Amino acid sequence: MGIRKRGKKWLVTVELGEDEKGIRRRKCLTCETEKEAIRQEAIVRGEVAKGSYVMPSKETVSQFLDEWLSHVSREKRQRTKDAYKITVEKHLRPALGRIRLADLRAIHIERFVTAQHDRGLAAATVAKHYWTLHKALDRAVMWGKLVSNPADRVERPVLGKSRVRVLSVDEQARLLAAVRTAGRRKKKQPEDDSTTGWLYGLVLLALATGMRRGELLGLRWADVDLDAGVVGVRDTIEESTAGVERGKTKTDAAVRQIRVPDSAVAFLHEHKERQDDLRKAISTYVDNGLVFARSDGAERRPSSVTAAFARVCRDLKIPDVHFHCLRHTHATELLRAGVPVKVVSERLGHASPSTTLAIYAHVLPDMQADAARHADAALMRVLQPPS
Repeated sequence: MGIRKRGKKWLVTVELGEDEKGIRRRKCLTCETEKEAIRQEAIVRGEVAKGSYVMPSKETVSQFLDEWLSHVSREKRQRTKDAYKITVEKHLRPALGRIRLADLRAIHIERFVTAQHDRGLAAATVAKHYWTLHKALDRAVMWGKLVSNPADRVERPVLGKSRVRVLSVDEQARLLAAVRTAGRRKKKQPEDDSTTGWLYGLVLLALATGMRRGELLGLRWADVDLDAGVVGVRDTIEESTAGVERGKTKTDAAVRQIRVPDSAVAFLHEHKERQDDLRKAISTYVDNGLVFARSDGAERRPSSVTAAFARVCRDLKIPDVHFHCLRHTHATELLRAGVPVKVVSERLGHASPSTTLAIYAHVLPDMQADAARHADAALMRVLQPPS
């Protein structure tokens, strides 16, 4: 071991210890001169001592991503795992999969990001793909497969300003009027039922509280205080390849208490009475305690809400709207009315008011104009005191 001459070359051999299977590993180098051999031996030994040496491997990016997907499957929500898998299969593997992991460089990732933009993918989508790859390569560094993460040396994709769609007062009124009868179609769609106003209730509560779709579907009567007019958000309903599951809220801050407007409380009283009558009338009813259950008491699929909502908006010719826009509308209406950002943030379940401001920056010009008008009125009282 060490350095020895072989013919006209110098051979360097450095012991690297045993691998995870107990097999001894060694690094062998061939150099032209003894001086170069001594230098190379010192470099390898130094990296080994620091724990930064990575044994060359023929493992490809594709093979590594398979191992990474297997790892995250043990610790992530199914929806997150589904998203990772789609990103890997449709984007990362086709573009980078054939490259050896040890040969992956920042230029490869830079070209991948540029190609995604050139294909016309949204900035948010490109950023999601980049950060998925970044997360996977961080794990490669932790596992000792890479010395550093090449994605760190890539200019990070810049997110374009997302367009927050807010419904006008007229659109809200037409939507609420239409969804009152959405559950009474002659030709029923999947998961339509005879519970009067199930879609109306979801839309009304979303506009009244800013709750997310999954939070509304996961809401239980046990978390509703009709006398106090308060609902407690504790968990959510998620849909993935594993089916419909009850899970934790998006963040810890999303666990919250929300005061409900009187008009929405009145609806909840009526809705509970109708649901109680339905429970007594259907012998097969399974009582899960859900506020917005199906007619048999089962959990409602989030995708069915999305589909039903989209049909109504399409019929009303209300463009560019999805269910989450109701949450945006609630927040925007409150901010425009002068409700403190901190209060709005708490209702939405954001981690901090800065998150709320970042999403609803479009409201700030209106708020600034109102502030200027109030300041002007106060100033005029000073400049022109009553005689």
